[in-house]
Amino acid sequence: AILDAALEVDPDAKAGIESAAKSGLVVILGELRMKNRDKIDIEKIVRSVCREVGFTADEIGLNADTMNVIINVSDQSDEIADAVHEEKKDEDLGAG
Repeated sequence: AILDAALEVDPDAKAGIESAAKSGLVVILGELRMKNRDKIDIEKIVRSVCREVGFTADEIGLNADTMNVIINVSDQSDEIADAVHEEKKDEDLGAG
């Protein structure tokens, strides 16, 4: 969902993002390369997805409205971008 939101703002956006959840906590980690990054609200996206899939009560381990959300998503470095996707053909793209 984070990548979908990024692509709506910047069709050339690239993301390498992981998530983990446990008892009232969701952690989002990774890198994101996009223009106008301030136009997406990662915490709002995380809460919305959790709500959509039914995490709405503490009794089931996760409540989208009260859970803690930790976000550590940095900009993708130029070195990684150059190595994995800048000026490359689609069939030559790599992870990063």
